[in-house]
Amino acid sequence: MDLLDVVVHHADEVSGLNVDAIIRGGIRKFKEEVGMLWTSLADYYIRKGLFEKAREIYEEGMMKAVTVRDFSVVFDVFFQSCIAKRMELEEDEAEVDDGDEEDVRVNTCLCLKEMQRKILGGYWLNDENDIDLRLARLEELMNRRPVLVNSVMLRQNPHNVEQWHRRVKLYEGDAEKEIQTYTEAVKTVDPMKASGKSPHTLWICFAKLYESHGDMANAREVLDKAVQVNYKNVDHLARVWCEWCEWVEMELRHKNFEGALELMRRATAAPSVEVRRRIR
Repeated sequence: MDLLDVVVHHADEVSGLNVDAIIRGGIRKFKEEVGMLWTSLADYYIRKGLFEKAREIYEEGMMKAVTVRDFSVVFDVFFQSCIAKRMELEEDEAEVDDGDEEDVRVNTCLCLKEMQRKILGGYWLNDENDIDLRLARLEELMNRRPVLVNSVMLRQNPHNVEQWHRRVKLYEGDAEKEIQTYTEAVKTVDPMKASGKSPHTLWICFAKLYESHGDMANAREVLDKAVQVNYKNVDHLARVWCEWCEWVEMELRHKNFEGALELMRRATAAPSVEVRRRIR
């Protein structure tokens, strides 16, 4: 850690060392200090004047954190740095407004290019350190926090059914995101390792989402796949067959009486040899 302090706090004086590789090596080795090491790597690039690179490091740290503690460390430092930069830019802009406008009015010897720079300097289209852009990034960062925290929880345990349901809830109102999340969830969760809730609930909620948007074809396809999943034990399989009634009720709600009757025939038919072998 002494080496870390030296290379970070004397970034402009250090030469001949691959600081990025050194700190990343520490991230792989010191699992208890991951959050602090990511922020130190970002701090190194800030001291080098490479602010966009530092921003990328913060983003990478948040996306790769596997504990809420490490994520919170990186997020909080990133957030504070955004606020500090915003305040710095606002102070600089205020100084420009107070000084430069008067110079333009008084100094008639300025060349045209210099006058344009001074007059247009306060407009966001001409501002290299755009405050509006940074405000938008700050707001976007705060809006993303719940999803980022949920991603950390799923990196800890991708088979946590409860966390997948919470992720869908975060995208409520965005049907495309909800469908993408359910699709990823049913592909990722191993029924043998599922925790939090029974994995069959993902399939049922997925089908209901399609139904709520009038897409009956996909709703039927999802429910059909739900009864073919290799669940962990007999109880889970029994719950799926109980939920089969949801499918029947769905068909009845949409006046598809023949389809509902066919489903009941399938539900009461003798199980296949493969299913009987699995239950035993």
